[in-house]
Amino acid sequence: MIFDELTVAAPIATSYAQSNGSGGTWDCFVVDRLPDVQAARSWGPAADITNGLNRAAPDAAKGTMLAVNAKGSGAASVTCVKH
Repeated sequence: MIFDELTVAAPIATSYAQSNGSGGTWDCFVVDRLPDVQAARSWGPAADITNGLNRAAPDAAKGTMLAVNAKGSGAASVTCVKH
């Protein structure tokens, strides 16, 4: 389960827009591999967090951003955005 893999999740941006159920997806990136977007997106825990958020929070407002520290990943942090 994805929530066993997380130690900290805090919104870094908040949107007060109502979700219209039009979908959209989460995308997460390990920040120490940016600006290589594909490498940042494909890091295992970032991909797991993306999959978990897409299942657990599909109706989150587009533009919502989260900062997440993946358990056991040291100081690396993950940034997620709903688009």
